[in-house]
Amino acid sequence: MRVNSTMLGAVTPRHPKQGLTDLKNAGFTDLMLDFNLFGHLNSVIGEDYNGDLRKKWAVDLKEQCRESGMAVTIASAMTFDKYALQNVSPSEFRKNTKIDKNLKRLGIPSLYDLVLTVSKSCIATAIEFGAKMIVVQPYWFGVSLEDEWKVNREYYLELAKACGDSEIQILLTNICKYVDGHLVRGICSDSEITRQWIDDLNREAGCNRFGFMLDSGYFNICGRDMYEVCISLGDRIRAVNLRDNSGRDDASLLPFTAADFGSNNTDWLNLIRGLRAIDFDGELVIEFADTMRALSPMIRPTFYPLVKAVGDYFKWQIEIESNIKKYKKIALFGAGNMCRNYMKNYGEKYRPLYTCDNNSKIWGTEFEGLTVNPPEKLKELPEDAAIIICNVYYREIEAQLREMDIQNPIEYFNDEYMPTFYFDRFKRED
Repeated sequence: MRVNSTMLGAVTPRHPKQGLTDLKNAGFTDLMLDFNLFGHLNSVIGEDYNGDLRKKWAVDLKEQCRESGMAVTIASAMTFDKYALQNVSPSEFRKNTKIDKNLKRLGIPSLYDLVLTVSKSCIATAIEFGAKMIVVQPYWFGVSLEDEWKVNREYYLELAKACGDSEIQILLTNICKYVDGHLVRGICSDSEITRQWIDDLNREAGCNRFGFMLDSGYFNICGRDMYEVCISLGDRIRAVNLRDNSGRDDASLLPFTAADFGSNNTDWLNLIRGLRAIDFDGELVIEFADTMRALSPMIRPTFYPLVKAVGDYFKWQIEIESNIKKYKKIALFGAGNMCRNYMKNYGEKYRPLYTCDNNSKIWGTEFEGLTVNPPEKLKELPEDAAIIICNVYYREIEAQLREMDIQNPIEYFNDEYMPTFYFDRFKRED
């Protein structure tokens, strides 16, 4: 599993070096190229569009990525500007942006033909960048519910032809639509229908050309159970776009930052549970453009390490069981609530040899069926056994064990996103 940062909000196509350097210094090696860097579909059909200039920016960006050692592993095709779509109907949007007039000027028969042409161009450029996947939103503008599959079947199969002999995979993604100024569930919000679409498209394409990118922001607005979505779509989910919002507005905030009174607005619990349940091993993309807009350029370099830490945290949570089952033998450190939750979720499947604790009063007792030993006992572990710390003071305890010259692998356990919990908190007098 790779942790990607979107370039959107972090890199400018005219001067990409500074943003790329900041992301690299934060520890990123993989990026998502969002073609909205070069302008939205609105500007493509506008009077100010300069295709040659944008092509030059793409060439320069590709060279800067190569020089900085940053890989573009996933891309996202150009979309309409969501801010321009807010609080207007499709007919008003067409009128206000003079779409029909500009299409005629460009000699393009319809908006559909324009979007198809631009998406094909994005695919070609993504292949040049070396991307393995490209996210292409379903075509929804002015499409009735009855015609959604018919229109998008034609749309995506045409895009599949544009991929040629490359192995790039086209990812459908869930969207929201603006209807009379309100956000409503859009195409690919229903996981069962989406699964059928992807399977039918792959069958007609004759290869595994299509997959899915789960957009947490749109599912949060739609109020969908992301655990159910993950289970339903399974390994068709090849990428996850991690972004936060209020659940009402289509914002792209750094995960965990859209909080009210200390509670998350996004259901990260069920998303992490779901991705863990399907052994997700695709691309994690951190999107934070709206958070970045609120920051002064002077402090943005200090923000990127936090973005990377958040991405790494999601990766670690999703892979928490995978990290446990790597070891044939394990011992725990901690005899409290976190140990209880470990035993409740994994105690039978990955049973520890014992647990340890710094509290000398409980040495020699049993806790959750495990003998509680002093930390010195860990020196007797075989070299291939791991120590899993079940205590919120992770770094302090790890430092303690290393000072004891214990060389065994040390892993952290965290019970924030477990399948089940003990809600009654265990209390012990020290």
